[in-house]
Amino acid sequence: MNNVAIIIPFFGDPDYWSPFVERSTFSALNQTVKCEVIVSQGESLQEARNNGAGQTDAEWLIFLDADDELDEMYVEEMLKVSGDIRQPATVEYVDGEPIGDASLIPEKDLREGNYLVVGSMCNAELFWVAG
Repeated sequence: MNNVAIIIPFFGDPDYWSPFVERSTFSALNQTVKCEVIVSQGESLQEARNNGAGQTDAEWLIFLDADDELDEMYVEEMLKVSGDIRQPATVEYVDGEPIGDASLIPEKDLREGNYLVVGSMCNAELFWVAG
């Protein structure tokens, strides 16, 4: 069993998402800790995330949206704190080119939008218990 699975979900036109998925997959495969990498398509983001989670028996799940990337030390640092959820940073892309430096994703109140934060690591068992 792999300890960590990085799930890269996407929905919609696969041709549109292809270059994004390629970059996010590269960042997932380039981790200093070996991880299982799963690319998962669905009719919606939540369906794609759940489909991907259902394909692994890893202890920890990281959901990495197809248009985001992880620093090569990300998983190693997350494992040091056993799933401590940290506020991730993103890089904005226009026409496939990065614009500016990485910026922190603003914190959201769950009452405004209940979704998993990109890059957060959660215990797989708790993920399934929560539904």
